[in-house]
Amino acid sequence: MSEIEIPLEELQRTCLYDAHVALGAKMSPFAGFMMPIRMRASWRSTMP
Repeated sequence: MSEIEIPLEELQRTCLYDAHVALGAKMSPFAGFMMPIRMRASWRSTMP
């Protein structure tokens, strides 16, 4: 099975992208989107 390469500038972002980045998430391409793959350990303390 071959992997399809999509240039980073063509990847889509979800409506939560900015929130994930603000919370320190490590983002990675997945299925044509930039998706969070890891959050900082302290992200829960910022949630209401």
